[in-house]
Order: sequence, then structure tokens, then C-alpha cells
Amino acid sequence: MLKPGILLLAAGQARRFGADKLMAKLTDGQPVIAHTLKNLQWLAQKYGLELSVVVRHDNHPLMQFLQAKHISFTICPDAIQGMGNSIAHGIRSHQHWHGWFIALADMPLVTQDTLEKIFLQAQQTPDNIVRPIVEIEGNKQPGHPVYFPRNMGFELNKLAGDQGAKKIIAQHPDMLKWVSTEDQHILTDIDTEKELQNINRINSD
Repeated sequence: MLKPGILLLAAGQARRFGADKLMAKLTDGQPVIAHTLKNLQWLAQKYGLELSVVVRHDNHPLMQFLQAKHISFTICPDAIQGMGNSIAHGIRSHQHWHGWFIALADMPLVTQDTLEKIFLQAQQTPDNIVRPIVEIEGNKQPGHPVYFPRNMGFELNKLAGDQGAKKIIAQHPDMLKWVSTEDQHILTDIDTEKELQNINRINSD
């Protein structure tokens, strides 16, 4: 089995949230990052994958949390410049992986089933980009996380600024494999306090 790794992007500035959203508590008293990590760690443990979190150099509470949980992380020195820089740093720091399963730290509700579907599709087509998609009211919407094959490493390594990997995906439609899911949480992230409250309500239901 070719072994990709799981790269969790957690180096954003959270400007719209106004505080460290990843350490914000949900109703069970655990921070957002703990919920995001739970199912990713399940996938990593089930299939023997490495997992690493990309963090900002100044986010000491997050680093302390990860250290206490014995979770590997790498510090992106230029994360302030945007997600592209964080991705490129993560790729450079894990060049030995046979592909990168890139997830976002502010998406705590993506299910184990969805994560496993993406992983298994990546195993079947390891040279393709693999992305989940969900249909809502007749409209198909792409979500996260996204698997990128090893042969995309050079392009990912050149990313910079706020654009992320969306441009790379758009430039390679022939390489894209969709994974259909009913999991609407592939779209659910936390950018504001209101969105955090919505997730708390979902967890309480």
C-alpha cells in the first residue's frame, strides 16, 4: 500500500473570528482542533498513516495542546502570508509521503465515513486528485479534505499567498476524481463566532 500522509492546516490568522478559533471550546469542553483531529487520527491509526499539523510560529496555545497530545506538528515561518505558504511548507516538510491528504483545522464535523471514502479512492487512483462532493438542493458543491498525489508536489510547493490549492485543481480537471457523499459537513467550517454557535447546536442535537 502506498502511504500518503495527512496534512492538517492550522496556521491561519482567524481574523474574522477575532480570536484563536481552533482553541475555542465546543459544548463538551474540548477545543475545535480536538474535534477536527479525532476523526483524522482515527483514519491515520486505521491505515498506518502519518499525520502532521501546520501551525503558526506564534500560536503557542495550539502548539502546547499538540505537544500534550503527542501530535506531530511543523511550524510555518511565513504562514501570515496566506494558506498557499502553509501548504507549500507542509509539502516541503513531508516530501517523503506518497501523496498528501490536505485537511482544514476549522472543519471539525467531517465524518469518518467521508474521510475513509476519500482515502480509499486515493488508494485506487493514487495519481489523481481526489475531492469530496455533495449535492444540496440540486447543486453539486465540492468540499474538503482533498487528496493530492505525489506528482503534484512540485506545483504545491510553489504555492504562496491566500489562494490555496484551488487554482491547481482548476488547472487539472483531467486528474480530478470526485467522491460523492451525503455529508454536508465537507462544507462546514468556522470563520465566525456565529458559525461556532451553529456547530455547538449541531453537536447538541
